[in-house]
Formats: sequence, structure tokens, C-alpha cells
Amino acid sequence: MRDDGRGLMVNLTGMILLAACLSNGDASEHRPVKVETPARVPITRADTSINTIQGLSFSAPPSPVEQAVFDSIAAMGAEWVAVVPYAYGPGDNENLFWEGERWQYWGESEAGITEQVRMARSAGLQVMLKPHLWLGHGEFTGNFVPADPDAFASSYLAYLITYARIAAREEVELLCIGTELRKFTEARPAFWTTLIDSVRSVYNGMLTYAANWDEVSHVPFWPALDLIGVDGYFPLTSAATSNADTIAMGWTKHTAMLAELSQRHGRPILFTEVGYTCTSNCTVEPWKEDRSAPRDDDAQAAAHKAFFGVLPGQPWYAGCFVWKWFADGGKHEMSANGFSPQGKAAERVLREEFGRE
Repeated sequence: MRDDGRGLMVNLTGMILLAACLSNGDASEHRPVKVETPARVPITRADTSINTIQGLSFSAPPSPVEQAVFDSIAAMGAEWVAVVPYAYGPGDNENLFWEGERWQYWGESEAGITEQVRMARSAGLQVMLKPHLWLGHGEFTGNFVPADPDAFASSYLAYLITYARIAAREEVELLCIGTELRKFTEARPAFWTTLIDSVRSVYNGMLTYAANWDEVSHVPFWPALDLIGVDGYFPLTSAATSNADTIAMGWTKHTAMLAELSQRHGRPILFTEVGYTCTSNCTVEPWKEDRSAPRDDDAQAAAHKAFFGVLPGQPWYAGCFVWKWFADGGKHEMSANGFSPQGKAAERVLREEFGRE
């Protein structure tokens, strides 16, 4: 973990809180130390600060971009953009690394994030800052179990506080405190309470966590956050199809579960990610990418059409961030059948649903 001195007092405060939480055994057996923060009014759908979010998840560009990139996002009808930096965790230790000039994209650096937020503002967009992890060679973070949980927790806390400070300084509207970390959230619930308190001590905006679709009903700390977040890669069909009505029917059991979850915790639900690959099987296992599969524009477009035909009508729906959007128009996405809707039939669907066509 790198530390160049910025925010040292904040990080030390977080470490003291973490130590109090983790000392003398498993953190789940101890009451976490609370940071004194102003009381917050629970957010409801009537709160004007969360008018339904129409957002795109912006892939961090490797080099600086022009204002026109964010103007084009606004021209799609999007009103929000997610800025997504990564920290990296090599497989041989528990420490996370970020702010590395030799390997970090410009869009992931503090300077790059700051400039992206300011360009988004100039385009009239609101911002979610959504720090991610890249572990090992791209292993699924939901299955990650650190060999040294305390070391990982300390490193992760420092990582989040770094970005909470950036979010506070740039007045970012929404901060996501984690993405798809199921096993670690289940194993260390007290750590997450401590993390949330530490973040709230430096950042006054809204908070969410991006739970994987099969994790969202098990997250123990939803009452401490403002929005329930879900990466909505729910399986919708048992076979390949490009029929939007058939796909829409697949949402029935999932919307029932989400409605109950929202009611139970008194929080609206934000799709922190939703997206589909440009393949015929994109609604069977929406989380999968198969670069060898034939491209199927109709199936991808139908999946997006079904989503927007069902979800925005739900009283608990707070909005979505479509995964994902590239500065270069998607030309250099790893595969032509990937998640990006850019230059595909799904882009027309987004323009229609965001109200620009």
C-alpha cells in the first residue's frame, strides 16, 4: 500500500477504529467504535436528491480525454455517470495498490478522477464514484477470502478513505463503498460498519454498496447506507432469445425479492450496474463474457428493452448505471460482442429510454 502523506490523519483515524473493531478476536464478536457524525434522514423515493438515476458506467480511459466525451454522454440523455477507478491486489499478499504511475490508467489516478468529475459537471452530469478491485488475474471478487483478513481490511479502509476524500473535495453526489465482495462482507460485518462510519466522517454525500445479484439479500449493513445497490446480472431466461416480452417475464421473481428487500430496510434500490453482452445467451447468464460467441445485436437490445420496460415502473426503483461506456466509442473493447452498447442496436434502446429519441 502506498502512502504519500496525503490524508494521513484520516487514514490513521480509520486504522484506530479498525484496530478497536478487530482486536481480541473475530471482528463480528465485538461492537465497532462509532464515529460521531450528524444524524441523517433516511432517504425515500420522495427525496429530490435521488430523482430516478439515468446513468452510464464510464470505463477509466488510459490517457486524458476531452470535454466532448462527457458532452456525448449527456447527449445520450444520461444524467449521471459512474467514475470507476481500480485498486490492484496481487495474489501473493493482502495489500492493495493504487496511485501507481507506471501501471495505473490516467482515468484511475487522483488527477484523472478530479478532471473527469469536473468535465462531468460541465456537461450537466451528476457523479457516482465507484472504486473497484482487480484481484490476482481478474478473479471474481465475491469469492475472495484473504489469508490475512486484518491486513486486507486495513488496506481496503485506506483505499476507500482516499476516494472518500476526493469525493468530498469534488462534492460528488454518490460514493459506492465496495463492489461484489460477498464472502468478505459476510465474514466481517463489523468491519463494514466501521468503514461506513469512517467514510461518513469525511464525506457527507450519499452512500451505497454494489452487491452482486446473488448477494444483495444477504448484505448485513443496508440500514447504514442510503441506497441498496445491486449489480443486476440476474438470470432471466433458460435459453437464448431476442424476444423482449419473454425476457421481461424473467424479471417477475427478482422484482418480488427486491420489493421485499426494499420494504424490509426502508431503502430504494439502485442498479449500480446493469448490462448485457452482445450475444444470444446474454439473458441466460448475464455475468458471463464469451469472446468466441457470435455477436447478436438483437438479443442485447431486447435485454435492455425488457429491463427498461419492467424496472422503472417499480416504486422502489432508484435508477441504474448501464455497464459500460468507453471514451473511444467502444472501438477498443476487448471483444466486439462485449457489454458496451456503443455502436450497437442497444445504443438506440438507451437513447429511447433516456428520452433522446
